[in-house]
Amino acid sequence: MKGQQERGMGKKMTINDVAEALGVSVSTVSRAISGKGRIGEATRRRVLDFIEEIGYHPNGIAKSLAQSRTHNIAIIIPDVKSVVAVPFFYLCMCGVNEVAQARGYDMFVVSTNGKDTSHLERLINENKVDGMILGSTYKKDVFAAFLKEKGLPFVTIGSLDDDEVVQVDHDNEGACRDLTAILLSRRWERIAYMGASKTFW
Repeated sequence: MKGQQERGMGKKMTINDVAEALGVSVSTVSRAISGKGRIGEATRRRVLDFIEEIGYHPNGIAKSLAQSRTHNIAIIIPDVKSVVAVPFFYLCMCGVNEVAQARGYDMFVVSTNGKDTSHLERLINENKVDGMILGSTYKKDVFAAFLKEKGLPFVTIGSLDDDEVVQVDHDNEGACRDLTAILLSRRWERIAYMGASKTFW
């Protein structure tokens, strides 16, 4: 088994790889992970000890098959201070919470710092949420890339250069065009633009 583990460490293991390494069926591994279905205690313990040893975590699709829904969703905001400093995030949270509760879901609020994805990874690995909402986007968005890799459903508030991601955003260009037209119509010619960091979309 050691040789099989060493070969598996060089790539991201799947539930099929785990089953093959242990010489059991995929359904046996699935039952051991989910805690549901008929499976001997010795076999369940053997599977769980193995996946802990190699650091295996089921991907989003495997989890949905092996485990029931959590009825939790998470909204990701840049940091807690943003909720106070930028009312936009507070309004988004209120809207998410209202719709989530109406559909029997609870909302997690997760604050991020820089490009640290550890909070998101913990939620996914511990199967605590069914999906996530990114409250802001970046030009090179590590959070979106991370969630795509993990296979967890998510949407973004803001734009990404990725047509595969569901995105909800304002018509920022149109709004700026209209605002500029209003200023020019009032014969204000010295106009300045103040915007956020260029790292954001």
